[in-house]
Amino acid sequence: RVCGPLLTSIMSSDLTPSTEPSFTSGGTAGILPAERAKATFDVANLAKVLVGKEKGAQIKKDWVADVAAKTQKNLNLDEMDIINQSRTQILKDATAFFIGIHKPYSDKGWTPTRADMDAMRAAHVFGSGMGLNWSMFLNTLRFQASDEQKGWWLDRCLKMKLIGCYAQTELGHGSNVRGIQTTATYDKSTQEFVLNTPTLQATKWWITGLGCVATHALVYAQLIIDGKEHGVHTFMCQVRDHNHHPMPGIEVGDVGNKVGGKSSDTGYLRLQNIRVPREHMLARFQEVTASGEYRKVGIKRGDADPRIGYLTMVATRVGIVAGAGEALASAAVTVMRYSLVRHQGFVDPKPGVASRSPENQVLDYGLQKYRVFKNLSIAYAMKFTGIWMQDFMQSAVKGAAAGSAVNLDVLPELHASSAGLKGVACLIAADAMEDCRKCCGGHGYLLSAGIGHHYQDYLAIPTLEGESNVMALQTSRFLIKSCNDARKGKQLSGLCSYLTPLAGSTTLSDDLLRKVAPQPAQNVEAFFDPAYVIALAQHRTMAAVGQAADLLGRLQAEGMTYQQAWVTAGRELILATRQHVMGFLLKNFKSVVDDITDTPTRKVMTQMMLLFGLTDLQDAPWTGLVEAGLIGSNQQALLQTAIRRLLTQLRPNAVALADAWGISDRVLMSVLGRYDGNVYEALLASARSSELNRKKPFDGYKEYLQPCLDLEFLKHGNKLASQAPKAKL
Repeated sequence: RVCGPLLTSIMSSDLTPSTEPSFTSGGTAGILPAERAKATFDVANLAKVLVGKEKGAQIKKDWVADVAAKTQKNLNLDEMDIINQSRTQILKDATAFFIGIHKPYSDKGWTPTRADMDAMRAAHVFGSGMGLNWSMFLNTLRFQASDEQKGWWLDRCLKMKLIGCYAQTELGHGSNVRGIQTTATYDKSTQEFVLNTPTLQATKWWITGLGCVATHALVYAQLIIDGKEHGVHTFMCQVRDHNHHPMPGIEVGDVGNKVGGKSSDTGYLRLQNIRVPREHMLARFQEVTASGEYRKVGIKRGDADPRIGYLTMVATRVGIVAGAGEALASAAVTVMRYSLVRHQGFVDPKPGVASRSPENQVLDYGLQKYRVFKNLSIAYAMKFTGIWMQDFMQSAVKGAAAGSAVNLDVLPELHASSAGLKGVACLIAADAMEDCRKCCGGHGYLLSAGIGHHYQDYLAIPTLEGESNVMALQTSRFLIKSCNDARKGKQLSGLCSYLTPLAGSTTLSDDLLRKVAPQPAQNVEAFFDPAYVIALAQHRTMAAVGQAADLLGRLQAEGMTYQQAWVTAGRELILATRQHVMGFLLKNFKSVVDDITDTPTRKVMTQMMLLFGLTDLQDAPWTGLVEAGLIGSNQQALLQTAIRRLLTQLRPNAVALADAWGISDRVLMSVLGRYDGNVYEALLASARSSELNRKKPFDGYKEYLQPCLDLEFLKHGNKLASQAPKAKL
């Protein structure tokens, strides 16, 4: 396990970790090793599951982690520096760190695979805006540029000879892309597009990587020819010159300090009559001729679908979903280890008990155990779904980038799922990270605890590239359409097949819910059947979607237009999406578990999968379950009993389930979640490193505090106060 300079240096200072408490030791060195000995499965086997099926994925992860650790060491970067440094220094270090990790790939012109991207993301201690060069910028070129254009830019992008960003969002427009105000007006006389941000609201804003680093931007603008708008198109624009200064007519910079993401330069862009060649409009599916004719074009090598253009945003959202599990895991790993190390409350709380009497491990309190294991199960569910979606996307991208014919009939479902997962799963992950921080008690408030730092950085995710509710409502449209199709008797497949029982119905009644429901649980064993848990989740989702569709119908019957009804029914529509997403996560979780060949690993992951499903059934709205008689008082008691049993079964594997993620101390950046469990030594070492401890007395003492103090009294020290000099009035 790789520790950074700070976490390692405490071992050679006056602090000496051991198994017994003393003035120099917290006495916790033996706790986590003892917990690891209780594990019922081999951590290495689960680690292989977490990296997916791509050949060599674990080797790549280990290799990238080693490169990252050596890069950080060569840069002499301390974990606490990342928390305490200025943005200027952090951006410098982040740029050096990012290039150090990615250079082995970029120099060879490699295109990173899903496993490569996962490995690099897992090895980072900095978030860097340069990542957009290989994600949205690169994918847009691969999907939307012509072969000739790819020849100009793609290789340079892959080898970091230029650094690109994705300039779509504006100061006044985000989710409504059609309302973008940046313009690209074609000038026939020079065969150039003239780019302008004509209003203040048209200023490009929230552009990751643009603030300081990017040399080029893919600018999304309204194409105008002879005064006629042709919709939003994409234009390659160089924003900085060979000295890295803004190009003439361009104002570009950083938007300022954010809640998190200190190492990422998030920029703005203003354009005044910036001319780019006609050939710099991405032209895989359309072009503007020299004479100003706008026309659609095909692909020479096949019948590629223009809908491939949507894959840029879908791919981005898929990557965001994949990162959600890892982000939550960093918090869950920290709180799991700390909850084992931390002891609080006497085992025998009788009056008069000695202060050194044995105390309970915090994890063994029922509520703490529930919250910590639940959040860890969510992380696993999101990680597995992220791998599935990334692998699906990678297969589509290979064909799309090559210009070959690709079957994109699944694109609406993939778009709906990625939008819903981005909207719902990322919000759940953010909330769960904060819950993990609270589970750490007061120490969790320290940035050195790690969770707060990671949480601050992650807070951007529920809103960037699509605000959570807007994304969830995109999935709602797909669900309502699928519901209407099901009621008309159309065959449904894939993720919405659970709506099939609605065939022939016009509304959702309690009688119908009871008719199509699985049998109510009669004993606790029913909740240990994955098929039954999935059936409950699907029934709940069917009811939520059906009720949302019925509400839309009632509102229209009352005189609303469909759009008015849609806006009014937002809460119910988002609930339907939430239930759909959680069901999707559960099914993917089960499919991964079913593929595990190692029996002990499959057993413990089945328990985690059931815990994920049952805790969500318990905590989320019981839409359709009460009406169908599936959750009465008896079933509630059985459900609660099943969850308690699962937590008891999982308890011996607590630290092993955290270790399997392979998150090094270097990346975790947590004094509480350390692999060795030496929490208290690390807490004191971190406190000693505070910048406020570097100068004594502190700046401002002489000017403000000293004149207020009774210095003669303070000279008396800890002697009897009655003998101190009398205060001067």
